[in-house]
Amino acid sequence: MRIWFLVQFFSFLTCIAAAQGKEANKIQPLFSVGPSTVSVDDFLYTYRKNHQNASQDNSEKEINDYLDLYINFKLKVAEAHIRGLDTTAKFNTEFKTYREELKKPYRTEPDALDKLTRETYQRLTEEIRAAHILINARPEATPADTLIAYRKLVDIKNRIQGVRILRNLPANYQKIHLLNIMAEI
Repeated sequence: MRIWFLVQFFSFLTCIAAAQGKEANKIQPLFSVGPSTVSVDDFLYTYRKNHQNASQDNSEKEINDYLDLYINFKLKVAEAHIRGLDTTAKFNTEFKTYREELKKPYRTEPDALDKLTRETYQRLTEEIRAAHILINARPEATPADTLIAYRKLVDIKNRIQGVRILRNLPANYQKIHLLNIMAEI
């Protein structure tokens, strides 16, 4: 029990020293559990990783509460190592399960990869001819100006659709009608 309080006391002092300046947290360990030591940088990295959505103004109480949890975690891990719980078959199967779950998003399945490759190739073989018709309008255009531009676009669209319909008509009529449309534009 005394060791527990000593570890907390020294870790609290180390946190205060870390808050005083960056030189203090470069080399100094925050606390040690058995043969392993935890540096201030390790603790801060873990704290920030687990509190990404929290505000930047972390209170001293929040940090101390997390430090207590972190120390408890490290003590439990050290005790598990001493007991040999990290070598049991149950632990190893659970650990492998976690590892496989973490790998899944980074793996590609061959079938899915082949399907995506085929889709991409199909898209490359199709040629799309696109044309754009733009009607200028000032940024400060009134609704009436916008309506005029819209009506021009609708008129142009209807003429283009009319040309497409003409393709099915006899050649003589097509030439006459196309000349009339071109003359109006």
